[in-house]
Amino acid sequence: MLQHRVRLRSDGGSGGPGAVAVTFAGGFRAGTAACGIKAFTAGAKAIPTEQKSDLCVVLSERACDTGGVFTTNKVKSASVVIDHLHLQHNRVRALVINSGNANACTGAQGFKDALLMAKLTADNLDLDPDQVLVSSTGVIGRYMPMQAVRSGIEAACADLDAAHGDDAARAIMTTDSVPKTSSLEVELSGGRVKIGGMCKGSGMIHPNMATMLAYITTDAAVAPGLMAAMVKPVADRSFNQVSVDGDSSTNDTFLLLANGDAGNRPITAGSPDAAALQAGIVEVAQIMARSIARDGEGATKLITVRVGGAASDSEASLAARSVASSSLVKTAIHGGDPNWGRIVCALGYSGAEMAIDRLHLSIGGMVVFERGGGVEVDLGAVRHAFEQPEIEIVATLGIGDGIEALPYIKRFHGQIVVVKVGGKAMEQAKDETLQDVVLLRYVGMQPVLVHGGGPEITAMSERLGLVPAFKNGLRVTDEKTMEVVKMVLTGKVSPDIVASINRLGGQAVGMSGEDGPCIIAEPLGADMGFVGRVVQVNQEPITALLGRGYVPVIASIGLGYDGHAYNINADTVAAEMAVALGAAKLILLTDVPGVRGVDGNVVAVLARDDARRRMETGEVTGGMIPKLEACLRSLDRVPQAHIIDGRVPHSLLLELFTEAGIGTMVTL
Repeated sequence: MLQHRVRLRSDGGSGGPGAVAVTFAGGFRAGTAACGIKAFTAGAKAIPTEQKSDLCVVLSERACDTGGVFTTNKVKSASVVIDHLHLQHNRVRALVINSGNANACTGAQGFKDALLMAKLTADNLDLDPDQVLVSSTGVIGRYMPMQAVRSGIEAACADLDAAHGDDAARAIMTTDSVPKTSSLEVELSGGRVKIGGMCKGSGMIHPNMATMLAYITTDAAVAPGLMAAMVKPVADRSFNQVSVDGDSSTNDTFLLLANGDAGNRPITAGSPDAAALQAGIVEVAQIMARSIARDGEGATKLITVRVGGAASDSEASLAARSVASSSLVKTAIHGGDPNWGRIVCALGYSGAEMAIDRLHLSIGGMVVFERGGGVEVDLGAVRHAFEQPEIEIVATLGIGDGIEALPYIKRFHGQIVVVKVGGKAMEQAKDETLQDVVLLRYVGMQPVLVHGGGPEITAMSERLGLVPAFKNGLRVTDEKTMEVVKMVLTGKVSPDIVASINRLGGQAVGMSGEDGPCIIAEPLGADMGFVGRVVQVNQEPITALLGRGYVPVIASIGLGYDGHAYNINADTVAAEMAVALGAAKLILLTDVPGVRGVDGNVVAVLARDDARRRMETGEVTGGMIPKLEACLRSLDRVPQAHIIDGRVPHSLLLELFTEAGIGTMVTL
């Protein structure tokens, strides 16, 4: 029998000169910086004297096979959302982690800040932003002091060294009394590999990933996807067995990274080497998990919680009990700490259905949270309310009668259809088109609407004295024009569509690609200004709305890693949405009958290769080119794409529910 030797290198205590933790494995370096993040978050004007390091960067010399598990809380920090997206590419090379500010419950600004942290780190290390994972821990509901973070990232990236692993573990501490690290070596059939880790956590620790941040690195070479397969079983045997105070944070993160620096033959799933490697990783994780349990916090206080707007009385009771029994909520009240973010956390992990964009929370009659983010409130008054002998917390979950049982038709149950609407195609048959959308929802299909608004943007620009300019059919978008784009799409077009769907008996929610963020973008070119292309689609906010019976109405605006909004062609956005969601169909509504051949007749069915040939020979020209390109892009995952005349009443029903259909169908 092949035996594997495991040699323990540290006992998971405070580390020390010989324990380099997350940089113990070959090919990993770390750097730290003292930024004063907590102080600036609280309003300080300068870094406090004797400020300890509160930001670290970890760099791998090679791309890592990476796996991650995250918080089960329904209220997730911006960093968790961004990391979910970046892990899909599985080419991570760096981590940037800060303490002092959780960047949770911070709305759209929080996502901008998380994306910018990834970009700043990538720029300093000559990487792509999606090769960087971001983690934050600290106070909830406050914006990140990005100027301090920017300087800290630059300093940490300039200070990278393999000897700084213990420093990195100290930089991520919040209420921890000691750094938490562990490392060991494992003898495999192909040689020796190293495993090291660091974590933080002393509050909000509970089974199911509870704020705990944990990172384990190894220099083992592994087959792609092995770390993703291992990370959940490792968590279940270590961190998910810890219970300190019964709370689950918005930021919990556990990452496994393998960079192959050891040079062994890649380890495959199910092999003896895979079992030995996993055993070593579990050992490191268990040592760190026990150190978290030894460093726990907790306290108690009596509170009264009232919950409304729930799906049922039992769900309201579930949410109320979660808040009332939360040790961290009671600790905050007992200590007079106006940290209402802990209440939002407790609601999020209660198991009750909750719409974060409609959640309303008040303490002692003072509103502290609504419309997806915190509101300006006198924290002194909240502190005074906590000092009273009886404290009342009132939460409205924003569900109510929103979940309806629709008569699904078995044939179409659960299928997603992405429809691009807007522009001239909606001017003549708007109500009929949106009636079709409502009907699709009622028969069990899941329509997702993407809209532009070219005519409205042009009209508003001219009204404001701006001269529209176009290149290759795309609107050149300077800063002033971008403000007009956002104002028109999110302030007029989207609300009008949503209001019409709701009036017609459906349920719709308008959102920009910046929200969530649903769309991560990059500049199309310097000469185009704030015109972008889609880098990645975050489907989670969209599928969450679909799951609750809503029709998502998405404005074709994306959020860049630089924090800027970008104007994106709506056809392109619709295609990328269809691919990301695995839609059954993509339908582009336009103001022409379809793709015409040289004889002037509409081509009913167009194969992919034929479509490419027609564009190359010039048979298809002008505005039809980006539409056809969008259809071809969607065929990577979508079986069929359609270009139809949105001016025809009930064109969607004619295409979907008749044998002949209308317009042009593009297929493989």
